[in-house]
Amino acid sequence: PTNSSEKKESSSLEYVDIENALEGINAVENAPDLLHVKIHDSASGLNVKELAKPLAVVDSSILGPLLAGVNIENSCGNVVIENVTVQNARFEGGLIYTRLAMNFCSVIPEKASFPLLLNAAGNHHPWISGSSFLSGS
Repeated sequence: PTNSSEKKESSSLEYVDIENALEGINAVENAPDLLHVKIHDSASGLNVKELAKPLAVVDSSILGPLLAGVNIENSCGNVVIENVTVQNARFEGGLIYTRLAMNFCSVIPEKASFPLLLNAAGNHHPWISGSSFLSGS
């Protein structure tokens, strides 16, 4: 039999609503993929540090976080953000992505992938400025 601690399967959260939480999702190294997740009115939305594997955030929304909607500090894993809405982040940014420096002398080759990628895709909704709104155009 295989020891369950040796399995390296991906985890995911699907069709989950998180409301009024201090931290919507906070993960170190192994963040679950997020599919159809809604985080509403939390202090922070998605915080990921030291990502050790690829992460996908798809068809999800983070609405009204007090701090950052999505905050990722990453040196190894690739990140895909597709069709994600972040609205009304009050004090920090909607999306903060920090790519940390990598020490090539101590990197584990199996965990590193190059180039380090962030793919973000979705619909573009232009902002209406005050002057164009007032003029009716």
